[in-house]
Amino acid sequence: MTRQIRHWKIPLLVVGLAYLVRTFSLDWQSFWIDEVHTVYFIDNPLMETVRLIISPEHNGPLYFLLLWGWRQLAGGSDFALRYFSDLASVLTVAVMWRIARAWFDDRVAGWTGLLFAISPFAIWFAQEAKMYALHMMLASFATLFLIKALRPLPRRWPAWLAYGITINLLGYSHFFGAFAIAAQGIVTVFTTLRRPKKLRSYLITMVLVALPYLPVVNFALRLLPRFEMRDISKGFVSLSGMLRDIASEYVLRISMNDMTYPARPRLLWPVALLVLLGAFEAWRRGWRRGLWLTGLMTLPIAIFYPVSLRVPVFSPKYLSATFPFFVITLALALEALRRLWRPLIWGGLIGMVIVAGWANVRILTQPMYQRTNWRAAAAYLEAHARPDDCIVGFADYIHRPINRYYAGAAPVYRFRADAYQPGAYYDGLEQEGCHVLWLVLHQDQAMAPHNRLEEAAGLRY
Repeated sequence: MTRQIRHWKIPLLVVGLAYLVRTFSLDWQSFWIDEVHTVYFIDNPLMETVRLIISPEHNGPLYFLLLWGWRQLAGGSDFALRYFSDLASVLTVAVMWRIARAWFDDRVAGWTGLLFAISPFAIWFAQEAKMYALHMMLASFATLFLIKALRPLPRRWPAWLAYGITINLLGYSHFFGAFAIAAQGIVTVFTTLRRPKKLRSYLITMVLVALPYLPVVNFALRLLPRFEMRDISKGFVSLSGMLRDIASEYVLRISMNDMTYPARPRLLWPVALLVLLGAFEAWRRGWRRGLWLTGLMTLPIAIFYPVSLRVPVFSPKYLSATFPFFVITLALALEALRRLWRPLIWGGLIGMVIVAGWANVRILTQPMYQRTNWRAAAAYLEAHARPDDCIVGFADYIHRPINRYYAGAAPVYRFRADAYQPGAYYDGLEQEGCHVLWLVLHQDQAMAPHNRLEEAAGLRY
């Protein structure tokens, strides 16, 4: 019993740490616009929610469906809705510990759990009412079940069944899950070429579980030939640009666009060296282990890159299924430092903890790194807007975050007009008796550059 307690002490500690750092500040920041859209999807009867989430432009239908059920139990507060992602992220810590232990050893598993627990990237999405924490959890579970299914056990069908179910959930948690599933397939084929029974079991499983993906494949085949990017915030990103963005997001939860140029080498070179060192350590411990780890970390990016030539929708969070394996690679880098010279591991660990801590504190304390502060905007309006004033948001959906936090008496209007010719819309407000206008602008103005909302409003108010 004493040995069992000692064996579970480290995973319990890192899971507890993960829960603490994610939960104590879970609702410190207000919902940003995408989280408010989440509420819009699930704040309906079940069938209406289903109708909304199966629209092609809405990614991750599984998350919204699960959150609809969660809301019935936990309520609709910021804390309650984000708590679902919080729990998924905490559970991922435990799953990653199991994976790292299965591939390597207890010490690597411990470092993996610790680094995932304090990661700014993991914590950010654990505190967001979106699908990315669920996506990372399902990618981790799928890998764990695949590891179990490929082991030489007498009864492996439960593991194959669990794997088949999980990859279907992974694909429906985010469409980019297909790249993670493809990476698992490539690595499985290469590592089982001389093990025909295992390869046959994998192929049979994939054929049986492919049926739920047929609607997605059919949609993708119809979409790709006529796809046109309408979001001007998205554009083609080179492979080197993808890797830079992924490194900065995974380490600091910050886009390279938000960083000054001198800061880039200081971040990227140490990260690149640690990743290479960790990958080398994985291959040193066996080519299958090295292929599994580096394949699941890099192949989804490599597969997506040619797709992005036609569908330029890159964001590091879309490829977050690779993040858990990035963390294992960093944990292996610590072990490689230990093997080179024991004191180096403490220097590397202290450095990683300091960087993660600094990034997490900055996210909590510096507005430029935080989510849009709709609570502050609503509080300002409550303090200054009179009941006979009117409040208008830039786009026709800005009324949703305002209404979530605003409790004043002034009416909130949806802006349903041409942003380049808003004069007639303002004339209608004046005719309704609105003589003081509060215009709420948002970063989505980039979707309508050179709009005339402020200019036209200034001529009338």
